[in-house]
Amino acid sequence: MSIQEQIVDALAQVATALERDHELQRTVLTVTQNANRLRGNRPQPIGTGGRILAWGGPGRLVGWTIAAGATAVNVTFRDSHDNTGPAIAGPVNVPANTSKEFAVPAGGAGFGEALFVDADQAFTGVAWIGADS
Repeated sequence: MSIQEQIVDALAQVATALERDHELQRTVLTVTQNANRLRGNRPQPIGTGGRILAWGGPGRLVGWTIAAGATAVNVTFRDSHDNTGPAIAGPVNVPANTSKEFAVPAGGAGFGEALFVDADQAFTGVAWIGADS
């Protein structure tokens, strides 16, 4: 086998491996909720240890998990870079020492500017961000 044939063979193996990895990533990043296919959902930590600006651009809020500490918390998700924007979900009231999980129906709530998390107390949680549609 000549060096050219070996190079062509090696490149073909790389292309096959990349396609296999691409298919695996597509499978891993596909989630369904109530028979709605949601692609590319990303968990974003919010609250204590997370970010109040959960996402800095357009997208879809497809769900959340919020855990309150020793005090109850009210969380509002806003389409904004700060707490002045319109609410797209909430307020979500979570009693002290409990948690709430929610999947937004019909593929999520869209936001065009950013996703800001506005809360009146400390909490921990995750916001699930889907692709902009």
